Amino acid sequence: MSRGHIRRRGGSWTVVVALGPDPVTGKRRQLWRSASTKHDAEALLVQLLHQRDTGVDAPPGKLTLGEYLEQWLRDYVEPRLAPKTVRGYTDIVRRHLTPALGSTPLAKLRPAAIQAYYARCLKSGRLDGKGPLAAQSVLRHHQALHAALGQA
Repeated sequence: MSRGHIRRRGGSWTVVVALGPDPVTGKRRQLWRSASTKHDAEALLVQLLHQRDTGVDAPPGKLTLGEYLEQWLRDYVEPRLAPKTVRGYTDIVRRHLTPALGSTPLAKLRPAAIQAYYARCLKSGRLDGKGPLAAQSVLRHHQALHAALGQA
């Protein structure tokens, strides 16, 4: 698939990104956007290519982990997995992961922050505040987060 390109059109710049063939008709699809300067067009090209390649609709660096996890639940988990699995992932994401790590920008999420979250859960992770989460529960949190980030 073509990377995309920038061309000058009159007093502005146009960014064209190839999206691949339409799954139904097989026809070529392109995304066209305009920018006022060449510098803006180059930045827009990078952003649009990132969105195309990752499937993420927000500009890189602006999407938080909480927003991504909700998108992952909606777009990947619910259509593909069994209802009981969906409920388990949803519970872990909404009750534990999002309150603890959800405000972290996805681009700035680091292993140290995730390890600190696991350590907090093992020390005092119960929602009622009465002690730690079981190691098996923390393992399930890890499995959910690992599955989600594997799709990112």
